[in-house]
Amino acid sequence: MTVIGHILAYGKTLAVVEQHARGFTRYDCVSDCGEPYGTLSKIVPGTKLGPGEVLIKTYEENQPFRQPLLDAGLFEDTGRRVPSGFIELEVWRRKQ
Repeated sequence: MTVIGHILAYGKTLAVVEQHARGFTRYDCVSDCGEPYGTLSKIVPGTKLGPGEVLIKTYEENQPFRQPLLDAGLFEDTGRRVPSGFIELEVWRRKQ
């Protein structure tokens, strides 16, 4: 798990962490003591993504993470959307 930055959401400073497993990259928010605070990314089998692209959950409890993540310069919104059930996931690209 690698900390790639910090955001302010839900009145707390949270670390944004990146993890790699089984060929996928996952992003989460964790508290300063490492407690999970929110899962940011999702995997939809069969979805084709470009280099550095990831599906981000920005609805319901994750809505307060959206703008702070973009403002922090960690990601950029590609404008693409991928349907998943009754919702759409946003396709973002990780800025290096």
